[in-house]
Order: sequence, then C-alpha cells, then structure tokens
Amino acid sequence: MGPWNLNISTAVDSDATYPTWSVVQRKLRDLGVVPEFESTGDVRWIRRIDGDVDLFYVGNRSDVPQSTECAFRVSGKEAEIWDPVSGRRYVVDVMREESGRSILPIEFSESQSFFIVFMPESDKSLPTTSSLFAPKRSELVVDLSKDWTVSFNQNASTNRDFEEGRPKTALFDSLTDWSKSDDAYIRYYSGLAVYEKTFDVDADLDAAGTYAFEFDDVQVMARVELNGVDLGVVWQKPQRVEVPANLIRKRQNELKITVANLWCNRLIGDASRPVQERFTRSSNPMWGPGDEQLLPSGVIGQAALVQRVAK
Repeated sequence: MGPWNLNISTAVDSDATYPTWSVVQRKLRDLGVVPEFESTGDVRWIRRIDGDVDLFYVGNRSDVPQSTECAFRVSGKEAEIWDPVSGRRYVVDVMREESGRSILPIEFSESQSFFIVFMPESDKSLPTTSSLFAPKRSELVVDLSKDWTVSFNQNASTNRDFEEGRPKTALFDSLTDWSKSDDAYIRYYSGLAVYEKTFDVDADLDAAGTYAFEFDDVQVMARVELNGVDLGVVWQKPQRVEVPANLIRKRQNELKITVANLWCNRLIGDASRPVQERFTRSSNPMWGPGDEQLLPSGVIGQAALVQRVAK
C-alpha cells in the first residue's frame, strides 16, 4: 500500500512509492482538481489560509516587466492587492470567476511582488487596481544627475583611511560607478556612503500631482530623504520613490541618499595588500586580487525628480 492509502498499481502509472510531480499532476487533473494557482507569466507563488481569508504571495521571477493573467482557486470572495514595498492596499475592480477560480490581470514590474488577499468583503474606499496598473509615464521636473557631495567611511572600523588624514568626502560631477573610480579608496569601498545635494524647482507644481525620484541604477540599495523626511528604500526596479507634492520646496530642497553596497569589493581590494594591512577577514575567501571582479556600486547614471502622469 502506497502513501495516502492508495494502491500504487492502480493510482499511478509508476512503480515508485513517491511518483514524480508530473504523475501527481496528471492524477489530480483526472480527478477534476484544478490547479491552486496558474499564470500566463513566469510567476512564483505561495498560499496561506487564515479563517475565511485566502492570502497569496505572487512574485515576478524575471528581471523584465510582465503583463499577466492569474487564476486563483478561490471563488465567492472579493479581493484586494497589497503592495509589500509601499504598504498600500488596492481593491480589485477587474476580476471574473470561471470553474471555481478567480481570475484577474496583474501588471508586474521587474522582480515585483504582491499579496493577493481574498476575503468575504473588500474595502471599497481603497483606490482600485485599475488605477494601480494604469499605464503611466514620467515627465522630467528637475535633472539631479550632477554635482553631488558623497561622504564615505560611514563605518570607520571596516573602512579606515588608506592615508592618515585622508578626506572622507568626494565631489561627484556625475553619478558614476565606484568600482570604476581611479581612486582606490572609492574603488574598493564597501559599506554606507551618503550622497547630498540641494536643488531648486522652477516649474509650478500640481498640489494633487504624483511626484517621484527616479534613478537609472542603484547598487545595491539606498534610503532616500528629502528635507529631513524619510521617503523609503530603493532596492528593486523600477528604482523610484514617491514624493509628497507638499514636501517639495521651490528653493533649497535638501536631498540625501544613503547607499549600501556589497562587501566583496573591500575583500577584492584587500586581496592585493599584505595580510597585515588588510581591513577585512573572511573564513571562506571567495575573491582574490583583480579589479575585473568588482561589482557595480553606488548611484549610477541619471537621477531626476519627475511627475508621474497617465499615458
């Protein structure tokens, strides 16, 4: 007798006590059991049931945007989409039921994920998923790609100066990759660095408009602050944080970006130094000397204050 009190010889077309997943899929299909989740895209998922609430966590497994239709084995309920990054909730206003499943469109950006929450009654006061997924474009308000002051050595115990009295700030005319710097201190730097600049806004702002800071590339993650207010962390594409319109001044806006990269660049830099002069140690050294191994670091490319408008 096999698992689940089934007779293997009649339950599956296999001699294995634990048959392959393809065999299980076929038997479930023959029994009329529809998949718990299906998607037209490359989407990873997991499900949890808590009382009368069904929660699915779904994520785009690829590094490109996906426009998908997702089917959930839930019926007779309403749904909301929760954004785990922003904490915002949206009521699902486009959904249909077929064969005991709820089917809805989901637009994913690169590597984006959502909670899909099915419940007896959703909150109708929330913004809709139609507004969430409506196509938008970015209109430039201020180009912020030049003239930054960057402070390194935020962790003195692991990033000591190579030369006594060495300044720990640098002026960046443009947003360049630390690992491409001619300065060995910056090229091999690992840890936190703080970007700061002030800027003015000449354009007239719409008090009801949606504004954001957008970055071409942030390696690896960054916390963004404007005028002393924390706007959140940038760690996935699209690398963007929204800005309340009433927080933006016409003059002397103070923008601060705290960036963290990976520590392998420091290990690579240390690998070319005598052991007694190294700043870092590893029980499992994975990198030897060689700048070709360095990973991109910092805020790279273009940065801008933009307004998000409907296409």
